[in-house]
Amino acid sequence: MTYLCLGLSICVSIPTYISFMYIRTLRLNTRFIIVRNIVLSVCLRDLMFLFTDFVTSLASKPSYLCEVTGALLQYMSTCAFLWMLCASTDIWLKVHFPYFNHANNIYFYRSLSYISPMFIVCATIGGFRSGYVDENSCWLSITSQSMWVFYSTAIVLIVLISIELAMVACKTTQALKNSVQPANIASTKDPKQSRNMAKSFLPLLAVFGITWILGIFLVIGGTIIFDLLFVIVNGLQGFVLFLSQFLFSKQVHNAWTESKERATTRTL
Repeated sequence: MTYLCLGLSICVSIPTYISFMYIRTLRLNTRFIIVRNIVLSVCLRDLMFLFTDFVTSLASKPSYLCEVTGALLQYMSTCAFLWMLCASTDIWLKVHFPYFNHANNIYFYRSLSYISPMFIVCATIGGFRSGYVDENSCWLSITSQSMWVFYSTAIVLIVLISIELAMVACKTTQALKNSVQPANIASTKDPKQSRNMAKSFLPLLAVFGITWILGIFLVIGGTIIFDLLFVIVNGLQGFVLFLSQFLFSKQVHNAWTESKERATTRTL
């Protein structure tokens, strides 16, 4: 089941990422730059899950190999959560500060999402030198409590993302009820656009949140049912990204149509 779910997510994540890079309007769009990096982080994390499982299955393995794979898995998982925070923050900023130049925010988002996890991983390794990973699973150790560093980070980020999306939903819903476009959401011609952007990330947030809530139950003392649910939900995150941000995205469909029309025009 693990290989099936992760394999499916990886298979759909690769063409999704390539499409976001190929279509110029999506490649330069801040929202899709963020989504593209979420897709990349989740895909690399899934590959690390498979590699970790391979390392775990080895009859004899050096201890440092387990520590390296565990550290990379923690790093990529944290990157995915931070890019989710960047997505919700970007929506919140565009709703509340529409006249601010948001194009340069992407440099801060990249630094936050790719550099800060290094410090978190290094701090975890330094704090739990003798028991950073469990050699039986090559993942953060339950015995030394190093796993709670990751779970606490994930919970804090999920709460922050939920608060930001709730604030966006309240602001845009109020504007729609009043049938007036206030100045502080003037960055969109229709407040529905901001609300739809926030709603597009809700399925992904739900999957990320449910995954690690199930993970906490597993740490406390889970059953086979929790183990199975964790594998399915965690393994299908890339597939949910494909559905919510690519397959059912009107903006992506419009971008593909425009790209085909431009290609046809050049041919003629």
